[in-house]
Amino acid sequence: MKVSIITFGLFAALASASVAAEESNGLPLMMMGTQSCAAAFNQSGASGSCRLTNAQDFGNNYCQITADCRRHDGSMGHPLYQGSKSNVARLQNCDGSLRVGGC
Repeated sequence: MKVSIITFGLFAALASASVAAEESNGLPLMMMGTQSCAAAFNQSGASGSCRLTNAQDFGNNYCQITADCRRHDGSMGHPLYQGSKSNVARLQNCDGSLRVGGC
């Protein structure tokens, strides 16, 4: 009985730790490794005019980022970036599209 209570307590603690994951732009980051892609996006120039909607880390230095990005005319673009995690911090909002480096 003690072992099952301790095991249940440990499981509950681990489960609550994963649910209480970090947040980025108000979005819960519950996937393992997601924080690094989201953190890199938050350091990018695009983060000033784009709202991160999803960040996934697929390992091997590969990220998938989706965002809502403001265009020059005030409308919103919904770009998708798939590529190297090392380039995420270099993303720029180019009239509603995400581009590495500059427009």
